[in-house]
Amino acid sequence: MIEIYTDGSNVYNGKPHSYGGYGYVILNNGDIIKNGGSMPINNRNAVTNNRAELMAIIESMKHVPSIVDIIPDKVIIYSDSQWCVNCATGLWSRKKNIDLWAKFNKIKSAYNLYQIKLEIIWVKGHIGIEYNEMADNLAGYYCKLAKEIGRAHVWTPVTNLIS
Repeated sequence: MIEIYTDGSNVYNGKPHSYGGYGYVILNNGDIIKNGGSMPINNRNAVTNNRAELMAIIESMKHVPSIVDIIPDKVIIYSDSQWCVNCATGLWSRKKNIDLWAKFNKIKSAYNLYQIKLEIIWVKGHIGIEYNEMADNLAGYYCKLAKEIGRAHVWTPVTNLIS
């Protein structure tokens, strides 16, 4: 069995200049694997907290095959996002972030193909759960990194530079 704690972070939720990050901690046979990613400003999809939370789940699920020698029978993902957990488990409908839910479904189908039981469980955030706090710190780190990446990629009109 593999356990994963995930979290997302974002600034300016859903606004045109929003950015974010996500982090995850994978527990596998005594090993602790920490990873995450940045979500810099982009013009296609505003970064929201829900997108960051869902990216943490998706990317952690994608990471699992690279760290195992034997296919696990079960993967448990812990998230402090009620939205992600309830949408992933079918309690709520998936009306937003359809592009990310398509990625989630594709990975979940692969898990099903290999008979990996997937559980996604809600945990309360910011109450001292060690690995959830670790994932939160990673999400914050990658969010700050996204800000720096975004600065390098924000287009500035030439007219603003001349005056």
